[in-house]
Amino acid sequence: MLAQRYRLFTRTSHALLTRPTGHALKWNANAVCRNCQFASQRGYTSSSPTTLGEASPTTRVRFAPSPTGHLHLGGLRTALYNSLLARQEGGKCILRIEDTDQTRYVPGATESLIRALEWAGVTFDEGPGIGGPHEPYQQSKRLELYKQHAETLIKHDHAYRCFCSPERLSLVRLEAQKSGRIASYDGKCSNLSKQESQERAEKGEAHVIRMKVPDGKTIVHDKVHGKVEFMNKEVDDSVLMKSDGFPTYHLANVVDDHLMGITHVIRGQEWLPSAPKHVILYNMFGWKEPMFAHVPLLLNPDKSKLSKRSGDVNVEDYRDKGYFPEAVVNFVALLGWHPGSTEEIFDLEGLTKAFSLENIQQSNAVVLREKLDWINKMHLIRRAETKEGLLAMAAMIRPKIEADLGPLANEYTDEYIGQVINTLKERIKNVNDVPTLCGYYFKTPTYTSEESVAYLSKVGAETLLKVLPKALSELKSKGDVILEKEEAKQVLKAIADEHKLKLPVVMNALRYTVSGVKVGAGVPETLSTLGRNEVDSIKRPVKHSLASLTTLLIYITTMDSIADGPQVQVKFVTQQRQFAIPETAIQTPARLRRYGLSQIINLVLQNEGEKQRPFDFLIDGEFLRTSLAEYLEEKNMSTENVLTIEYVESMLPPTPLSSYEHDDWVSAVQAHHPGGFLTGSYDNHVRLWNKQAECTQILTGHSGAVKAVQWITSDGDNGTLLSGALDRSILAWEYSHADNSHSILYECRGHTGGVESITLNASGDKFASGSADATIKIWTTTIPTVSDHIEEVTETRKKRKTVKEDRILKAPISSLTAHTGPVSAVTFSSTSADTLYSGGWDHSVRVWDIENSVNVTTKNCEKVVHALDYSQHSGLLASGHADPVIRLWDPRSEDSSVVKQTLSGHQNWVTSVSWSPSSSYLLASGSYDGLIKVWDIRAKGALYTLSHGKASKKVFSIDWNNDILLSGGEDNQMKIHKVQEMTDRAEA
Repeated sequence: MLAQRYRLFTRTSHALLTRPTGHALKWNANAVCRNCQFASQRGYTSSSPTTLGEASPTTRVRFAPSPTGHLHLGGLRTALYNSLLARQEGGKCILRIEDTDQTRYVPGATESLIRALEWAGVTFDEGPGIGGPHEPYQQSKRLELYKQHAETLIKHDHAYRCFCSPERLSLVRLEAQKSGRIASYDGKCSNLSKQESQERAEKGEAHVIRMKVPDGKTIVHDKVHGKVEFMNKEVDDSVLMKSDGFPTYHLANVVDDHLMGITHVIRGQEWLPSAPKHVILYNMFGWKEPMFAHVPLLLNPDKSKLSKRSGDVNVEDYRDKGYFPEAVVNFVALLGWHPGSTEEIFDLEGLTKAFSLENIQQSNAVVLREKLDWINKMHLIRRAETKEGLLAMAAMIRPKIEADLGPLANEYTDEYIGQVINTLKERIKNVNDVPTLCGYYFKTPTYTSEESVAYLSKVGAETLLKVLPKALSELKSKGDVILEKEEAKQVLKAIADEHKLKLPVVMNALRYTVSGVKVGAGVPETLSTLGRNEVDSIKRPVKHSLASLTTLLIYITTMDSIADGPQVQVKFVTQQRQFAIPETAIQTPARLRRYGLSQIINLVLQNEGEKQRPFDFLIDGEFLRTSLAEYLEEKNMSTENVLTIEYVESMLPPTPLSSYEHDDWVSAVQAHHPGGFLTGSYDNHVRLWNKQAECTQILTGHSGAVKAVQWITSDGDNGTLLSGALDRSILAWEYSHADNSHSILYECRGHTGGVESITLNASGDKFASGSADATIKIWTTTIPTVSDHIEEVTETRKKRKTVKEDRILKAPISSLTAHTGPVSAVTFSSTSADTLYSGGWDHSVRVWDIENSVNVTTKNCEKVVHALDYSQHSGLLASGHADPVIRLWDPRSEDSSVVKQTLSGHQNWVTSVSWSPSSSYLLASGSYDGLIKVWDIRAKGALYTLSHGKASKKVFSIDWNNDILLSGGEDNQMKIHKVQEMTDRAEA
């Protein structure tokens, strides 16, 4: 099983692992070749390495991050394990900065790493800013040392100079891939004589230094994985010194670990495939290798590798979100290590006592945010046991309270905030929850949130009108007295008895009154806690509760809206007839935001319970995202104006589901219900995915990158599809999920340039293709039984790859040739089977009558056209261009240059557009800025901005079908977002 697992790494490490069999070669420290023991002969006195064959007198470990960004969870875990082992065994823990890859160096990253480690409580005995006997602890300042060791390896025939150009190395890799071999260096320069190698180097010819891997096998002794055997023939002659004079990780870490006396190397499992190279280097130098411990990978819940695109991976993100350092350290310690008991909550001292390398597991560790939340809650409860802990937590969240309340925050002491935390400690997981979820401890509720509206309908206005006047009277009689817990209970019970109500009913009514939410501490505890803060020597519980009760009484007697403050006349209109209300002006509190306005619409429509709908509100093409009062102030308008507000059913935010890795860029995607998904990639393959997002088949037949995919038919289990590629061909396929089979039906030939786009007409009997040859070809979907006659151009035949003889060839039925540059996008009208739209590099969008091969109209654009999509509901054409602007066209208009509307918000070229399949107004776009945006074209800005994957990685293709939004891009990922299915807003 171990061998099978590590074969996954061969793509990058070229190391095939197998179980030890037969008689493995073992290195004997007492039988090292005399020529290999050169380290001491060369007189490297800058450090005191461990003597050959002897154990280190003390445990010495190191954490050696690269300054390429922030400290992530995996890095913190590695640093922690090293620190715990050193502390446990009375050893030393060293911090070493491995900054030899200058292309990935990020200024300020070293300081950021150190700050994050200090916050987590992980300390070091030697390192930058600390000092120690092996300075400098920054690899970029030790270059001469690595150069000397590399030259000595050459001298003893353990390494050689390689003068191969990048172009040759690419060809070597390509040939290896074509023949099914592991892509590794072919050893050409290892055959150069030392004299020739030296002369070429002295002449200044660019070169690298590679290790010369010997024959045989190498065994890595690992504390986690045991004895792991590598066949040396599968280990690449890796580069040790680059042409810029900087070493690679392989040489630098071995040299530094030896010279710094490192006894244990604890690092991520991703380095295990490189371990044989390091063991071989130790043998070449005649050094004793340290004990290795390769800890398991960190995975997302979907078992994909944890990475920055997965969400929160940086330690500083957790700090900013209010997690305690001891909780994060506790959490990462348990990712791959088991304490050997049922105990899971540890501080740093407890971890030091319990930690052992023997209890590190081999299987990968899943990072569960829920587990971190639970651990953080346990540490929160621990902190709340002391006054110091409560005050420290109060100090953590005071900036958030100040940001929310401004100068009013000064009314609340740290002692009061600490008491709030103590009251809620069993109900919250993070101190940052206090200002957002428990704001009622600091200000009177407004009762206009969605949660408040829902809870009001549950409690019932009738019950509140019975209970609240009595409660108001009782509280007034108390004056400015703090209500203790028991006294508060007596008040509530008296009210319940008087109205012959059950105590929980009164509790619920008062809870809602005081908090405006349904979840929180008990009502007596809340009333008591509110009394712990003093403002101008007036105790707050009565004052706070009276304000809440009075506000709520007004709220439930004036259309459930807050009636105090300025009012504004609002005329509500909508294009959605099922939600229409009489278009009369309604006197509306200016303090209301969209949630309060939404409640008014639901009240007028008499929508209750599950029938209630969330609405959005448009004023002059802008979605309302403030209160009405704030909007009027911003626009310098008076409350005497009558506001006309259009309301529309609100679209919920798209939900990211999963990402699926390809071997190269994902250049084409298409969803189809119920058939699943299609993807095309720069690895020349088409992938077929079922509706569970499982890759069921990989279709191999193209010899170039696949730029377009298109379903023809699909019933879920069987179907047909098309794919177009840069090899100038279009392939038609049939497939079956039932027996996991597929075959090529025919090959469409006729283009002399790469195929950029394919589209199927509404009747399904024809399809069109756009090409870099500036033409559009029209084809039928009928399956031929014999090949058509294909007229080949001589130049094209020379460039074309040889086509398999057994393929049936199909010719186009017509060609459209008005474009003067590559045609990058084609799409049929969904209402007319013979109307086609195209866009190209000649800055034009064209409308075609394909039955008569006529270019009906031409829209002149300012930029290259990358994408087109037609909306069957609005009749509009959306286009993406070589700029950040989306343009909307009315294709029925004969005006050649007038754009109906533009949408701006992207920061780079727009490469793909896709209309909602059920709405006249919803549109999605993908861009080279790495983002997907969802638009309501009635508004000026995007509704939602979604991340496709890695930051700054280009999005190449998107497709919106039913409740699925697919995207593919430069990060080799197919990304799935789940979107709300919206009925057509204009016609429903």
